[in-house]
Amino acid sequence: MSSFGKAQQPCHSNVGILSAHVIPALAGVEAGIYGQKARPCKEVLSDVAWQNVSLQWLEKVRTDLRDLVKFLLGDKKKWFVVDIDDVISEEGEVEGVTPKVSYRQRVMDFLANNRHLPVLDKIYNMEKLEDRDFRELQRILWEELGSRDDYNHYTQGKMCGDNVAVLIRSLIGVDRKVAMQRFGSFISGIELNSEQEEFLMTVISYVCENGDITKEIVVNDPPFDERLDVFSAYMIPLARYIENIHNVVIPLYPVNENEVSMAAHK
Repeated sequence: MSSFGKAQQPCHSNVGILSAHVIPALAGVEAGIYGQKARPCKEVLSDVAWQNVSLQWLEKVRTDLRDLVKFLLGDKKKWFVVDIDDVISEEGEVEGVTPKVSYRQRVMDFLANNRHLPVLDKIYNMEKLEDRDFRELQRILWEELGSRDDYNHYTQGKMCGDNVAVLIRSLIGVDRKVAMQRFGSFISGIELNSEQEEFLMTVISYVCENGDITKEIVVNDPPFDERLDVFSAYMIPLARYIENIHNVVIPLYPVNENEVSMAAHK
């Protein structure tokens, strides 16, 4: 069964607490600042916002809410555990600390700092990836940011499996406007009704959350199977559209780890 609709909300409850304390505390702050900061607090409490989450939106929320922490009220303190290894030389002198950064965080940091890398732009704009694009992503995820074991541990239970492009698409999403326009190339001259547009937006949201979609998912899994009849007259164009979304992140030929390592050392 698909996990669509169960949007991941790791900080949803914390944001609720933050919003409950921050907004009253802003009563004495200038109205201009309140107008800027109250909106992100309310926005993250919306389920719709989390169903349409993107990397850019998360970064904006992070920077907006960071400035509001100082307005939290209450005397209770929270404890945070920081896992840091001290690096000590044989002479007994402390050389410094080496903080442990999770594989997931390294991946997220890389995406945030390299948002307009050509291969990432191609994924975001739903362009067909070439074999060299897959090799580049595999080198980044399996060598530069960590090992293949790190990748396998992080992606366990995820839809992507070994397909690094699917993982990346689940993290950065796709351009929703481009995705909607893409359907027009399969059904020209036809104006969609509101139910059909909503169905396509659900498909796109699923892709942004999971990184991929197939015809089998649309036919067999909720919420698609329950509403598929809205496209009863255009089932063939819909099937071709789903195939296109899927195929742009599927390599023509499997790329093995030896090829990735060889390409990295050329």
